[in-house]
Amino acid sequence: MTAQAQNEPLDLSTVTAEHIELTCTADGWTFAPIGGTATPFDGVIKGGSKDAPLNFNASVIIRNQTANEAVLTFDNANLNMSSGVGFMTNGTDGKVTINLKDARMESSNNTGLIYSAVSCCPIGVKVDESSDGPSKLIGIDQCCPISFADVDLIVDGGTKGLEIEAVRACINNVENHMTITGKVTAKSGNSSTISSYNSTGLTIGEEVVIASGYQNAISIGAEGVALNPLFHWKYKTAPVAGKLVIKADGVEKATFTTDGKLKSFGIGGVIGKEYTVYYTPDGGTEKAQQDADGTTAFKADANGLMEYSGMMESTGVGALNLSTLTGDAILTCTDGKWKYVLDEDGATELPFSGVIKGGSKDTELAFEHGLLIRKRVNGASVLTFDNVNLKLSNPIKFQTDATVDLLTVNLKDSKITGKGFSPNAGAACGPILIQADPSSTTASTIDTGEDSNAIGLAGTPLTLDGGTAGLTLIGRQAVAVGAGKVELKGKLALIGTSQMGLTMNQPCTDLSIAEGVTISGKDGICGQATWTSAALQWKYINAPAAGGTVEVKSGNDVIATFTTDGNRRYFGIGAALNKEYAVWYAPAGGTATQQQDNTGTSVFKATANGLLAMEGMEDIAPDGIQNTEATAIPAISYVYSVDGRLVKTVPAAEYSTLKNGLDRGIYIVNGEKMAVE
Repeated sequence: MTAQAQNEPLDLSTVTAEHIELTCTADGWTFAPIGGTATPFDGVIKGGSKDAPLNFNASVIIRNQTANEAVLTFDNANLNMSSGVGFMTNGTDGKVTINLKDARMESSNNTGLIYSAVSCCPIGVKVDESSDGPSKLIGIDQCCPISFADVDLIVDGGTKGLEIEAVRACINNVENHMTITGKVTAKSGNSSTISSYNSTGLTIGEEVVIASGYQNAISIGAEGVALNPLFHWKYKTAPVAGKLVIKADGVEKATFTTDGKLKSFGIGGVIGKEYTVYYTPDGGTEKAQQDADGTTAFKADANGLMEYSGMMESTGVGALNLSTLTGDAILTCTDGKWKYVLDEDGATELPFSGVIKGGSKDTELAFEHGLLIRKRVNGASVLTFDNVNLKLSNPIKFQTDATVDLLTVNLKDSKITGKGFSPNAGAACGPILIQADPSSTTASTIDTGEDSNAIGLAGTPLTLDGGTAGLTLIGRQAVAVGAGKVELKGKLALIGTSQMGLTMNQPCTDLSIAEGVTISGKDGICGQATWTSAALQWKYINAPAAGGTVEVKSGNDVIATFTTDGNRRYFGIGAALNKEYAVWYAPAGGTATQQQDNTGTSVFKATANGLLAMEGMEDIAPDGIQNTEATAIPAISYVYSVDGRLVKTVPAAEYSTLKNGLDRGIYIVNGEKMAVE
């Protein structure tokens, strides 16, 4: 062995011994031939160069004789090793980390390249963040590049990347915790790429890319425990040369180069995210992929190994993920089956399952294209927006024949912002039900802010149902309807940000609002309707300050609760006939006080179908609670034009002069049509 200066890197080209030991002591690193004199060095290994690998035949044993972490750096080393780097440490010794800086290491050692055949201290293999690029570990023949038994192991590719290739497994660890994270690419030939037999806890990060020519890219054993979702897609026949892309919620997450040999592919995942697979042969077109069951969107609700066999080109019968669309789309239901095209000019119709995807709970999908929903045949048709999080640049439009059966639109744990639902070119549609999906676990929301209506379907028979999970509709006018039967029910909230929560642009022939449905806005319910249920509405002269609550009770039962925002003045509910209701207001951090209107009424009861509107809500006068029922003529009547413009207000005492000064025409007064001759 050539003389080695102290506290300098160890250049393996100077080593002539057949076996050497690298030992970390309290004074630092030393190296020595087995049984020979120890010489200090600085913990950095050199050998070879970028274009000239060093053939190194000596065996290397690493020891840590401290309780602290020992870091050994392979700095720009390019090594072809016959024996690899072995560990001989106790489980009570400190962790040893192999730090790879622009390193390339290769071995044909059957025991491994970086390895221990017995239980030892915790081990780390990581890529130095000061690297110029990725490091690479290569296993030849039966060599596994990283192979341990019952070791707490962490492999971290960092941001620069670690590329691992082997004929057999790339990373093997038995019956202990293993974490693979950072930018790691692992590819094997005829064995599982990641083998963690009966691991007590395996974590694989989202940036880790795993591929194998074997049927299983990831193997954890029957008793193995995955601490996050591990996704594993298997092909019966390996895809020919091209690329396979995995997207998470529509964003590219992993890319594999296919070669006609690799047929199983895996990544680490996240609970709740949706993953899709796309394959593009060289010179060909990208195609969505599905498993043998027709699944095209893959999502885990719990930790574990998720295996999908029989991967193939999608037949299109899975969910439609809006992130895959490159233009405006038309969704058409015929004979209960859904198809979509990307334009009006007869492009190929592609079937899908009637389920729409896009975005996720924590990631919004900005969808800039148009979406038109058509239904032109009888029979039940159901379209489900499943866990979508969409920011729409254009409203979702309906075009359904007025004579066809009901179209149901389910919102399942979904959020839609920007734009809402509207008819195509203002045309009337057949009956539509928009509801919170019965299997929802959380409320769904359509929130268009002050930009547009959440739902504007005037002229369409419409049912809105919040179900038990809840549906909140927020918009300039939350809901605009008319000229047909309209039913509002379930746990439904309509919130008008700058105008009404509910407006009838055309007279509703049948308007029904179930008890508990809440309607609030800067302005009140507006328009003409034939009411088949009762509703109560309370107006404050000034909007209650933000952060408070307006609560409607019947006896001790809370019927509805509104959170005030300093903008809305009107608060209303669907009401049961002849049932008494009281209103309580509590400012932010304050005590609730029962409210009364400007006639002193504090207990409110609808005795007939229609809208009963109360004005001037305020705290009850201190001299006691009046128990007077509200009268049919409100304290102030509001006169609107048919287009929703407020024309005048008339106090109850002057109600007989209501028509004075009005031009000939039709007006809306207290929810009823009034003609002026």
